[in-house]
Amino acid sequence: KEINESEPLVVGFSSVSSQFNFVKELAIGIKAISANIINVCGGVLPTIKPSCILEAKCLDAVFVGESEKAFIEFLAKVERGLDYKDTDNLAYEENGKLIINKLKPLITNIDDLPYPDRDVYPIAEMLKTTGYMSFLFSRGCPYLCTYCSNHAIAKRYNLPRNYPRYRSPESSIMEIESAINRFPVEKIFIIDDIFGLNKSWRKEFCEKYKERIKIKFMCCLRADLIDEEFIQLLKNTGCYYVSIGVESGNDYVRNSIMKRDISNGQIIRAFYLARKYRIQTNAIN
Repeated sequence: KEINESEPLVVGFSSVSSQFNFVKELAIGIKAISANIINVCGGVLPTIKPSCILEAKCLDAVFVGESEKAFIEFLAKVERGLDYKDTDNLAYEENGKLIINKLKPLITNIDDLPYPDRDVYPIAEMLKTTGYMSFLFSRGCPYLCTYCSNHAIAKRYNLPRNYPRYRSPESSIMEIESAINRFPVEKIFIIDDIFGLNKSWRKEFCEKYKERIKIKFMCCLRADLIDEEFIQLLKNTGCYYVSIGVESGNDYVRNSIMKRDISNGQIIRAFYLARKYRIQTNAIN
């Protein structure tokens, strides 16, 4: 219905591997409505496996890596009726072969990006269901856990690790303020892979959050980074819930296979400290 009513030039998807079958099916349905609609997909799967385009006959192209700027250039070409296949970060199939264009560099200053447009989906209805709004203030994680996409993303850019890049504390707080002034937000979920990995960022952000936001929040942590000082800071700032990546209770699986490099003792200590300061927890497995 939405496609019929809006008659778009382009339909874009974002996908991880578990979602890609749905993307393929939707792309088929969209082409059935109009063969002229250009279907594209970005996200983690096309970044680490751009050859996924070869599995999806109704996808015209995929975007590899961070593609905000490349996507804008692509849309401008489509709007003007120009050939878009030379766009940076684009991958496509040509005569049965995979073509991958050069990548734009990673965005080093996250503050250069605008805040997410929270008007394009029914966020008020979502808040009624979940009670919280999500925010992402960093990109990347420096660890090399075998099951995670971060080291594969780093490899795509010929980097040893996907070192984190942060939106500044002030810009992060302003993003929260802009959202809570418009929507009835009861709780906040900071969905960074690891909250506050950079200690100076963490300190400045928490100081500003306590002073200007004053809404309880959740975040994700790594067990071996949790000490009493960190937990006290979180508690004093308004954190009421933390998700801690355990991944496996088996030491061999967790460290030899998953390459977590976190001991049983560090996990036990992390949950003990959270309980001591009455912060709710869950283990990510």
